[in-house]
Amino acid sequence: GALKLPPLIERIVDFYTLGYTATTVPSFVLYNMQSINDPPNSVCKLLPLTHTTRCLFTTKTEDIQIFCGILPKTRINSVAVCWASVSSLERNQAYVELAKVLPLSKVTSLQVNLFIIGRWTFQKFLRCLPSTPVQILNLRGCHISEEDSRVLLEVLPNTNITDIDLSLNRLSDQNAPFITLMLATHKLKRLVLAQNLMEKVVGMETAKAIAGSKLLELDLSTSRVSPMAARELCKSLVSSSIHTLHLNRTALGPRFVFAISDVLPKTSITKLFLALTVTMTIPDMHVFALALEQSNVQVLDLSNNKIDASMCKILAEALPKTKIVDLNIRGNNQ
Repeated sequence: GALKLPPLIERIVDFYTLGYTATTVPSFVLYNMQSINDPPNSVCKLLPLTHTTRCLFTTKTEDIQIFCGILPKTRINSVAVCWASVSSLERNQAYVELAKVLPLSKVTSLQVNLFIIGRWTFQKFLRCLPSTPVQILNLRGCHISEEDSRVLLEVLPNTNITDIDLSLNRLSDQNAPFITLMLATHKLKRLVLAQNLMEKVVGMETAKAIAGSKLLELDLSTSRVSPMAARELCKSLVSSSIHTLHLNRTALGPRFVFAISDVLPKTSITKLFLALTVTMTIPDMHVFALALEQSNVQVLDLSNNKIDASMCKILAEALPKTKIVDLNIRGNNQ
């Protein structure tokens, strides 16, 4: 039957999953849809006539070549390309084509998952960024090498990028100088380093760079952070502008609760995520609850931290004196 979507509901059409073509979807849906997944060639050609602003490609590289040809004529400002099932040669060709048209497009948000793409192609792709309007860059899972890091560090100051995701990139202690220099030389607002292997990424020099950076949001979830580095991070938060801190699933050592409690009232943090991160005792909770009363924290995630009923009572008594409006304590031993 005819596909009918309420006019006030955002339209997301996944052509690969549903098997739609331009002839099987009513024209008003095509015209009004805002987000599109894996559009076939027949739909790609119609995109300049639609209000589509977001596009995701996961399967066919031949479709993106058609897409690249019309991208500058569209309203699309967010593109994600995440191929895993096509050959590296096809991927290389597709990214070369995309690099050519990005400077002519309206794309401000770009997600690229390169997997086993050639390093030369990746670096060439990075070098096109200064001539593009891209502000949000997601390089999750791109296996960034030391040479890639140098190229990225070279091009970043000349770009419009303020938000970068480097999660799941196997970054190690060797990449710590790269992170430090990136923070010191570029005006990033958001940095995601989740699911990496770094222990010294928030060491002394990097902590100083965080303190002097323009960062508003930092994500170190599911990374290896040594207890000493965690303490240095806490100190750097006092002189930073960070208002959102993600430390979910990050082992931070037994003294972290005291370290974060000591500085929390002096920071700008309004959102703090500590799921599956801290193991608290009753004295820990007393100190932490007092810090919350004096802080600006509005959103707090303490899920899956083995918080028992006694500690929950301490937290509950402190809540009326805090600014917290969103609290997550699921998965504890209340």
